[in-house]
Amino acid sequence: MSQLSPAIRELLARLESERAAEVSRDGQYMLWAAGGTAVLTIIALIVYGELLAGAIPLGIGALVTGMLWLQRGSKTAIKFKLEVLPALLAELAPQMHYDPARSIAEDEFAAAGFFNDIDRYSSSGWIGGRVGDTALHFGYVHAEESYQEPYTDSQGKRQTRTKYRTLFKGIFLSADNNKAFYSRTRLQPGSVNALNNYFGSYLTLEDPEFNAIFKASSDNEVEARYLLTPSTMERFKALHERFPELHAAYRDSRLLLALPASEPFQVDGGDSFLTGELALSLREELQRYLGVVDALDLNTRIWSKAPERTPERATS
Repeated sequence: MSQLSPAIRELLARLESERAAEVSRDGQYMLWAAGGTAVLTIIALIVYGELLAGAIPLGIGALVTGMLWLQRGSKTAIKFKLEVLPALLAELAPQMHYDPARSIAEDEFAAAGFFNDIDRYSSSGWIGGRVGDTALHFGYVHAEESYQEPYTDSQGKRQTRTKYRTLFKGIFLSADNNKAFYSRTRLQPGSVNALNNYFGSYLTLEDPEFNAIFKASSDNEVEARYLLTPSTMERFKALHERFPELHAAYRDSRLLLALPASEPFQVDGGDSFLTGELALSLREELQRYLGVVDALDLNTRIWSKAPERTPERATS
């Protein structure tokens, strides 16, 4: 808790008071559900005289009570995220802002060229603005592809049903690059087997270790080598240690990153806010993604490239 600023600690104290009140109400609802279940179970046993009759209301009651337990403090947890995340951003990167109403558009993610045939897509948690001279935005993305699974129905007939598997789950980040360019260059994880030539020819660069980690392709080899200098390759290798299986693309004078991760900024309303652990966890996650700017040295302007204008806030 002492690692947090006085303003954040004051905010947590207020939210904890609200959370405790909500959890207390949720506890009363669970007691009522448990009491109602006990009464209905006894009545069923008396009326029908069979254990199975009592098992039905008991099972329903246990389900309702369990759902109430999982949802305890959920309203305050949402409020925690809406208030604490912007407050942390204001301290870490004052020109960045969190907009829960926005997300990464599917067209923007697909245009990066990381994955083909996206059949189901969702995104949430848009954060954008500027870190130093670098305009950027990022958000959580879950992209899936469909496939047909064969099965045998109740009549013994062979059928197929549509199912989905994950192509990517994590953070998609788009940043103004510090070098102007007009080509398309992509870095894929070295473990990827199914490759396409959407970004042109595959390249063998000067760093054998880099070539083992990433498969690079570009529609302009000269410009690709201008972008992927020895120091930049070293930075990507270091970033790979933090985000294994990352994808990167240079296009339209921007750097696009797909950073595999579980859904970020999750808050459990069942835990006390006063320990500061939830706030510290959110801060660490923010630093993890904002730190990409320094990790790739994006604030160093090359050939006097002007900083890009900060994205405007969405209006509702």
